[in-house]
Amino acid sequence: MNQIAVVCDLTPRSGQREATCHWVPDMTAEMDKELLRSLGMPGLKVSGNPKAVQKWQYYVLLGCFVQGWATLEYIFDLCIRAIFENTPGGHKLIKKLPLALGGKIRFFKDAHEKIDALKENLETAQSIANVMETIGKFRHLVFHSAQGFTDDQNIRDLRRMVLRDNKNVETRVNISAEQIAEGLRLIVRMIHPMIKYAEALIATFPTARSGGSAMGEPRKLRLLATEYWRPYTCKVKIYLQEDHASGQPHLIARYGEGYSGPRDLPIVDGMPEFATVLPQGLTDQQIIDEFIAPDLSRSTKGTA
Repeated sequence: MNQIAVVCDLTPRSGQREATCHWVPDMTAEMDKELLRSLGMPGLKVSGNPKAVQKWQYYVLLGCFVQGWATLEYIFDLCIRAIFENTPGGHKLIKKLPLALGGKIRFFKDAHEKIDALKENLETAQSIANVMETIGKFRHLVFHSAQGFTDDQNIRDLRRMVLRDNKNVETRVNISAEQIAEGLRLIVRMIHPMIKYAEALIATFPTARSGGSAMGEPRKLRLLATEYWRPYTCKVKIYLQEDHASGQPHLIARYGEGYSGPRDLPIVDGMPEFATVLPQGLTDQQIIDEFIAPDLSRSTKGTA
């Protein structure tokens, strides 16, 4: 994979050697141009001491890599949630949504191997999972290592402690700005197809937040509680929906007049609504005791 070409013009100024650093794409490498556009600084010029320019280049790439990874993992999380909550049998593969990347990847692959409605996309899913695993390992190294300096401002000496034979052992590895740029290119390359796949999953298996039931008919909501929700300064009605398209019961909270909470909740029948999946087989009293009462208790004490 081609690297970003960096051209430095050394010119004496006030008795010091300074550099003007031009970020220029290799015109034969489409990914280089795409990377520069993703950085939002095509044609950028940076002037200063050569070592300072190199250091700036390294940290710009590192910051963009961090933000790029966060975006890619967020899209991946949307895919995971759509599969878990809305596909037939998705909730049966695991008890709760995984938090660690390794768990997310395993669930994503298992779902496409075991759920009939997803099997036709198995090859695509395996490609996505493999790329997420590859970038994820590199991300883990970069994010969880202390960065020591070397004589080259474009190279860092990464150090971290790992457990080996019940002992903490320091490991070291050098990483360059070019390697971070390569990881960032891979992220940029993946974002668009990941968005497309997430959109396809959500369109094929729509969430019940839109109000639909398993048969596309109006939902059957059973009222469990009506209380004043102090953090959002309004009354909240809490329902149980047992006819969700995924086959998994859902807890539905619908907020009334005066609602002052987050503005990104979907509006259903004129009211902000929040939905969350519930385990199978709970009685009404168990749902109230385990999922409703604790939150209402905190609300009474004035904490969210």
